[in-house]
Amino acid sequence: MFTRHSLVSAAALALAMFLAPSSRAEVAAETDAYGNYVRTTVLTQSSVRHLRVWKVLRHHVAGVYALNPEGDRNGDLAPVIAENPVDGNLPWVVWSRFNGTDYDLAWSRWLPGAWTPIRRVDDLLAPGDDLGPRLVFDGTGRPLLTWWRDEDGVGRVYLSLFLVTRWMPPLLVSDPEVDSRNPRLGVQEDGSVRVEFDTPQGPETRVVLLALPATITDDLDPVGQASMRKGPR
Repeated sequence: MFTRHSLVSAAALALAMFLAPSSRAEVAAETDAYGNYVRTTVLTQSSVRHLRVWKVLRHHVAGVYALNPEGDRNGDLAPVIAENPVDGNLPWVVWSRFNGTDYDLAWSRWLPGAWTPIRRVDDLLAPGDDLGPRLVFDGTGRPLLTWWRDEDGVGRVYLSLFLVTRWMPPLLVSDPEVDSRNPRLGVQEDGSVRVEFDTPQGPETRVVLLALPATITDDLDPVGQASMRKGPR
């Protein structure tokens, strides 16, 4: 079974589920009069003529901080949002950001007073569209991320863990020869990570255990220490 942290994150992810492909939206953090984080809001405007999902709808409103003002112009896709239950419910946001050629995953998090600069999840700029991100936190509040990449028409599912200031190199969890898409993610009671995804033959599951030391640094590469097995469908 997934832990409570997975359920909390899943509920937070639902904030973005109502973003239809034809919506336009503003994603913004809201604070109270003392600058304390209150919530992340997603305001939408639907239009059949516009397929973009980012647009700043409010300007110069005290305590409202838009995340991605240029996203509507770039054609960025809908975000996934999760609040970290171990860190005061401060939000993290991940989305597919258009780089002029294809979509890379971008991310930002709210720190007291501002969103962090928007950065790529994978700095290697692998070819193909990175799509369908899902984000949860483990029992210590460490973010975990899964998504699928369209590589010449074949979908491959990846998993990453946030280290200190960056994400670890992506770990391929699906069979590279099998078209795999639309991953779902959860943390199990033993700390292992369960990734479910769709294939032409039906859903498949991978259970991944990352061997993490007591101290995490940006130099760590848990990919080589990961064990992975197929789970029941």
